[in-house]
Amino acid sequence: MTVPAYYPALQNKFVNWDDYKNIVENPHYRGLGWAHIRWMSDHVAEWTLKAGQVSALRKPHSDSRITGDPVLRTLLAQAGQWQSGQATPKWVAAENVTIDLNGFSIIGPVVCNGSGAPVTSCSPAATVGRVAGVDGGINSNVTVVNGTVRGMGMFGIALGRNSLVEKVHVESNGSIGILAFGSTVSGNTVGRNFGAGISCDSCTVSGNTVRDNGFQGILASGTVSGNTVVENGNDGINAQGTVSGNTSFTNSGRGIIAFCPSSVVGNTAAFNIQTNLVTSGPGCAAANNAAP
Repeated sequence: MTVPAYYPALQNKFVNWDDYKNIVENPHYRGLGWAHIRWMSDHVAEWTLKAGQVSALRKPHSDSRITGDPVLRTLLAQAGQWQSGQATPKWVAAENVTIDLNGFSIIGPVVCNGSGAPVTSCSPAATVGRVAGVDGGINSNVTVVNGTVRGMGMFGIALGRNSLVEKVHVESNGSIGILAFGSTVSGNTVGRNFGAGISCDSCTVSGNTVRDNGFQGILASGTVSGNTVVENGNDGINAQGTVSGNTSFTNSGRGIIAFCPSSVVGNTAAFNIQTNLVTSGPGCAAANNAAP
């Protein structure tokens, strides 16, 4: 009964989702020799994540058969405790991908230092070009959650529109910690990056702890709310839109600067080097802020 029931499926074609990338265009499936079978048994779990839900595997990906495969390196963001000699970009090659690091880390060689806070130098120096722990490129709807990204040559995480970064430690990267557009950045700890901690245009940036970064703590437009921003090398928060419920202390520039039109409500800013809270231009509504 089983064979007659499923026999018509042999006439079906591949679906236009991930089958072409996973199977049709994958040279490792071109045969049933020992090399093909060994690749399938070793790597099929990594490969099938290509355009779907991604979850960190509890094993290191140090095998040269993985590190030497440019396609598998696309999936590097799922790997636990990855570390290499150079900060290698981890490209997300599809939309609608969730990368759950499951408590693991993506680690590059960069270490950012300084005599206290904020960070003043990184070694090796920032890499020329786009090098990120997780790089979504122009792909939208990419989610990165629950882990650590540190030591990358340029950005920690760089994502396209309608994406989400949540509950990630992003630290000691050679430029901006989190770079995104039209996305949500929530509940992260972002520190000691050489550039801005978070840079996000038309975003919701909420509930993050951002400290000791070399430039702005948060540089954003959209909604910036409930963040704690401390000891960054320039402005604590530089934003336009809704700026509410944030705390900004001891930053080297302005604690909070809001470009009008903006709503600036319920923020606390103190002990910043230049000024604690300022609006720029006409059309801002400011109320219930504590900024002596």
